[in-house]
Amino acid sequence: MRDVEGLSFTREGAVATATLNRPERLNAITWDMIEGIKDFAIECGRDDDIRVVVITGAGPRVFVG
Repeated sequence: MRDVEGLSFTREGAVATATLNRPERLNAITWDMIEGIKDFAIECGRDDDIRVVVITGAGPRVFVG
């Protein structure tokens, strides 16, 4: 998966998480982040071991947009 500024991905067992990491901008989503989330979703869909996908945000807000 490609690196996208303001977006990170983790996996713990069957749970894959995408974290929006721009709290100073209330995690406003950029076009690059949209593409990164799309790629993340496609990869998760191809992995039969992933059972849960979480999209969350750093800081006090999940995201605005």
